[in-house]
Amino acid sequence: NYVYWGYDTQADTYDETFIETAGSWDSHNSNSSYDDGTITGQTLSVGTFTSKYIIIAIPNRYGDNDTNYQFKDNSTNLPFDVIQQSDVTITNAVGFQEDYSVYRSTNILTMSNATILIDTV
Repeated sequence: NYVYWGYDTQADTYDETFIETAGSWDSHNSNSSYDDGTITGQTLSVGTFTSKYIIIAIPNRYGDNDTNYQFKDNSTNLPFDVIQQSDVTITNAVGFQEDYSVYRSTNILTMSNATILIDTV
């Protein structure tokens, strides 16, 4: 299964179609190799953007931000402030369903070469 991240102007109502569809986001990234048994230590390259929310979707089995892992601004190593959205159930290509925790940056951001580190707590 994938880890999804990117940015968009949409502030809420993230569903399976939105999360999985690259055309729904202003910038969409997904990577199945990040889902390798441990989520910590991964760096999500988000890019450069103006007036967007950063959105991250991670399988629920990894736990919750600030409890089991912590999002950090990779350039400053400071916590990255997010709001947890409603969980989304995603069905993968072979029909396996998994719940995802969806996080959105607390504020609309303008960033240059943004990267988010998924660090240990």
